[in-house]
Amino acid sequence: MANDQGGVASATGLMGILVGFLVVGVIGVYIGDQMLTSASLNESDALYTSQQAVVETFTLGVTLAKVIIIVSIAAIIFVMLQNTGLVPSFKQGGGGEY
Repeated sequence: MANDQGGVASATGLMGILVGFLVVGVIGVYIGDQMLTSASLNESDALYTSQQAVVETFTLGVTLAKVIIIVSIAAIIFVMLQNTGLVPSFKQGGGGEY
């Protein structure tokens, strides 16, 4: 039982790290977008195109991080439900009846 709680605590700590990366990513997208706006470049300029690509890449990364966070939250909730007995577990040796 203590080992399961340690696993949930580790997963919760990992979620904190993922949320931190998400916040840093959102800040990076904002800063990149503001740099692109304040540089007052033409759309035909190569620097404008490269900065636009960087902002789009950051935006895609933030979207993927959101998906990973949602899946991680669902996994933590599922493990917690298994520990309470509301969801059958897949433990061997009498841990569940599934």
